[in-house]
Amino acid sequence: MTVAVGELLGANAELLRSAWNFVVQDSIDEGVPIEVEMRPVHQVCPSCGKTPLRVQQVLPRYCMNCSSALRTSEGNELSLLHISFEAQVAEFAGSGGRH
Repeated sequence: MTVAVGELLGANAELLRSAWNFVVQDSIDEGVPIEVEMRPVHQVCPSCGKTPLRVQQVLPRYCMNCSSALRTSEGNELSLLHISFEAQVAEFAGSGGRH
C-alpha cells in the first residue's frame, strides 16, 4: 500500500508506518508494508500565477508580486496512491477437497 501525505498535515512518516503495523498486527495483513510519500507544500497566486519562494519553512500568505492572497495547490492531501490484493483460497475442514 502506498499513501501520499501532504506536509501541511504535520504527519510523521515513521509514526504512520508504526500505526499501520499496529493496526494489521495479528491479521492476515501482518507484515504488509506501507509506503509513505511525503508531499511538499506548493502555493500559487490565483491572480498573477507566480509561485512564491519559501524562506526558512515559512509559508507566505500574500503574493510578493501583486499582493493577492496565495492559494495552496498541494501539500494538504492524504491520498491512497496504490493498494493491491492477493486472493486467499480458503480450505474447509472435512470437505474432502470439494466445496
